[in-house]
Amino acid sequence: MSIEIIPKEDGSGFIVAVQGDEVEYVDPIKYISETEIKKMAVLRKSTSRYQLILPNEYFLWEAKRAWYRIYKEIVETPIPPNFLKLFNSSSKTEQERLMNGASLTPYQLCNLWFAASIKFSCSYSNYTSVKLPNGIQENDLPKFAHIAGEKIAKIGNTVLSEGQLKNLINHRKVIIARFLDNKDSWHCFYQTIKGVAGEEKGATGRPHLHYISDKWGYSRADVVKLIKSGSCPCTKIHIDLIE
Repeated sequence: MSIEIIPKEDGSGFIVAVQGDEVEYVDPIKYISETEIKKMAVLRKSTSRYQLILPNEYFLWEAKRAWYRIYKEIVETPIPPNFLKLFNSSSKTEQERLMNGASLTPYQLCNLWFAASIKFSCSYSNYTSVKLPNGIQENDLPKFAHIAGEKIAKIGNTVLSEGQLKNLINHRKVIIARFLDNKDSWHCFYQTIKGVAGEEKGATGRPHLHYISDKWGYSRADVVKLIKSGSCPCTKIHIDLIE
């Protein structure tokens, strides 16, 4: 995971940019815990008036204490039983029935990763793909940009106009896919940036995840290759993200 502090050009503050790693077959509890603790330590130090006085170890200690409280809340959050039944399901038809109308809160989703490891001995993998509009290169981009009302708020130099930046933000393709694996059995929960915003065509109009598994007839390698190329495997399952 990389964390970058990007100062605002007018001196009014800063943006903390967090980018997750691609990981394969890791322990989700260890990986997510270490990632969250690192992120929280950086955020705490960045916003502390004592950041030049106190050692990094202090902010790391504070972050660990805070994360363990959050971790306890997560693992005490009940997971809808239909999600746990996925791990013993034997067919695509059964999985579609289990996921019909399904929804998760953020804590339920995180606890699903943890329970998959504890109860079903699953490992965790994370893959991300970003596809920019034609003609746009990564070195053309500013450090940070987002649409603020009718204008573009940005930090850093760029050769792109406001119109090009708006087009980039609205039309870039981002896919984040998380796999839970146990031997030849795998479950993939993936989301697109439009899906997170509830703007995906033909969907519910709410933020959501998609689901696919080895029971769909795809190989895991083919699904990963498809996602990394900026495409999505075909599935009609939409899991609403609530709260």
